[in-house]
Amino acid sequence: MMNQEEHLKKRAPPRYIIIPSYVLAVIFFGLMMYISYSTSQRFLEERKESGGAPLRLDKGWVSDRLIDKTDPQWRSLRGSLFILLIAGTLSSIISYLIRTNLCKSSKTPIIAYNTIFSLLFLCYLHKQFVIFPILVALINFSIAKTFRASRLTVPLTWLLNLTVLFSSDYFGGYSFGYILGPEFDFLDSDRGPIQWSVCFNISMCRLISFNVDYYQALKSHAANMLLPSDVVAPDDSSSKTSKWSENRQRQESRLDPFKDYTLLGFLGYVFYAPLYIGGPVTGYNSYISYVKYKTQEEVNRSSKIRMTIMAIIYAICLDFGLHFLYSVGLNEKNLWNSPSFEMTSTEVACTGAVTLIFMYMKFLIIWRLFRLWALWEGVNPPENMTNCIFNNYTVSGFWRSWHRSLYLFIVRYIYVPLGGSKNRMYSVWLIFGFIAVWHDLWTRWIAWALANCLLIMLETVVIHLASKSKFLARIRDVSNNTTRPYYNVLFCCAGGLCVVLMGMANLSIIYGFLGSLEFMSRMLFGENSLYFIVISALMIPFGVEIMLHQEERSSNNK
Repeated sequence: MMNQEEHLKKRAPPRYIIIPSYVLAVIFFGLMMYISYSTSQRFLEERKESGGAPLRLDKGWVSDRLIDKTDPQWRSLRGSLFILLIAGTLSSIISYLIRTNLCKSSKTPIIAYNTIFSLLFLCYLHKQFVIFPILVALINFSIAKTFRASRLTVPLTWLLNLTVLFSSDYFGGYSFGYILGPEFDFLDSDRGPIQWSVCFNISMCRLISFNVDYYQALKSHAANMLLPSDVVAPDDSSSKTSKWSENRQRQESRLDPFKDYTLLGFLGYVFYAPLYIGGPVTGYNSYISYVKYKTQEEVNRSSKIRMTIMAIIYAICLDFGLHFLYSVGLNEKNLWNSPSFEMTSTEVACTGAVTLIFMYMKFLIIWRLFRLWALWEGVNPPENMTNCIFNNYTVSGFWRSWHRSLYLFIVRYIYVPLGGSKNRMYSVWLIFGFIAVWHDLWTRWIAWALANCLLIMLETVVIHLASKSKFLARIRDVSNNTTRPYYNVLFCCAGGLCVVLMGMANLSIIYGFLGSLEFMSRMLFGENSLYFIVISALMIPFGVEIMLHQEERSSNNK
C-alpha cells in the first residue's frame, strides 16, 4: 500500500525537458558563483579603503589570495587535518595487524586495542579534563548494570545525559577550581585542542544507545525472542530485512546480554576514536558486531580507496573556493545587513546560497573522513548526507538524508518509543526541539527547530490534501498518458518552493529569529529584488526536474 508521498510520485520528465534543465542549471550555478565572487572582490576593495573589516582573512596558498577562515569548525579541521590523517593511518594499520594476527581464537585483543587507543586519543584531546567524560560514561554504565531490565533504566539514562548536556554547555565544560576550590585553578588553564563538552553530544547518543540496546537485549532474552526487528523507520516501512543496509541489519540483530555488553566493549564504543569527534552516530549493537564477530563487507577495498581520494579532493576544492568566495564571512558577520557594505537582493540571495553550499561541503568532508577511518578498521557506520543539500524537494526527504545517522538514532530511540507515525504531528516538535538543544543552547537553533517543525507540518498537510484532490489526480493521469507535462510543471514548482523554504530554514541557524526575517526582507524587497525573484522562479523548478531524473536513474540502478 503506497503512502501519501509515494502516491504523489510521477514518472520522470521527458528528455526534451531534462536536457535544457541541465543546461540552465549549469548557467544558474555559474551565475550564482560569479555574483558571489564579484561581491567578495568588491568587499576586498572596500576593505582596503576602510582599513579593515570583521572577517578573518589570512594569507592563503593560491597565488596571493586571502582565504576566508571565519568558520571555526573548518578552521579547526584544516589546522589539525595532518595530525588526524597520521593518527587514522597508524590506527588502521595497527588495527588490521591485530585482527589478522592476534584475533584468531578471541576478539578480546582488538576490543582492548580500540579501548586503549581511544582513551589515549581522548587524553590528547581533553588533557586533564578527560576525567569528566570518563566519569559520566562510568555512571551511565552503572545505571545499565544496576537497573538492567527495570523500567527505570531508560528514563534514568535520558535524565543523566540531558543533565550533563545542558550543564556542561552552561558551565563551559565544568571547572576544577569551581568544584575543588581555588587552589586547583591551575588545572583549568589548558583544556586541550577540543573541549570535552563540544564532543559530548555525539557521546551522548552512544551512551543512550548502549543502555537502551542492553535493556532491550535483556527484555528479549527474558521473553526468549529476538529484538523487535519489526520496528521499521518511517521511510523504510515497505522494506524487507534483506534490503536493509548492513549497519541496520546488525543493529537490529540479537546479541547475548551476558557476554556482549561488557565494560571493555562499552568504553571502546563510547570513545571510539574514528567516530568520537564528528560521528557518524552508530548503535552499540552494530559496533560490537563489527568488532567482535565480523568486520564490514558492504564497502570493498577499491571503494574505500576511491572514497578516500574523493574526500581529499573535496577538501582541496573547498579550501580553494574559500580563496575567492567570502560568502561565509559575509554571512557570519551579517555584512549583508550592514550600511557600510550595501548589497543588492541578488547578492544577498547568492551569499546565502553559497553559505549553504559551504555547509554542505564542510560537513560532507568531516563526516566522510571520520567514516572512512572507521571503514578502514572494519566498522561501517551509517553514511550521512546521502544527497546534496540542493538535491531534495521535500523536507522529510531532506532530513532522512542530511544527518542520516542522527535520523536513524532518533527513529530508534525517540520516534518509535513516542508512538511512531501515530503521533507524528506531536512528536515532531519534541524531536526537533531535542535536535536543536543537542546541537547547542542557542536561540538560533531554537529558531531553526521551529522553522523546520512548521515546514514539516505544512508539508504533511499539503501532501495529504494533494493526495485526496481529484483535480490533481486528473491532471496527473492526463500528464502520464500523454506528452503534456502539466503535472510535471506543478510538481516541480511546488518542489522549487520547498527548496527555497528549506534553505531559509537552515540559514536561520546563522540569523536567528529576527535575522531570518530581515534576510528575507532584504532578499525579496531590496534593490533588484524583482529581477532575482523572476530568475529564481524560472530556474529553480528546472533544478527539481534534475532531482527527479537523478532519482529515477538511482532507482533503476538498484
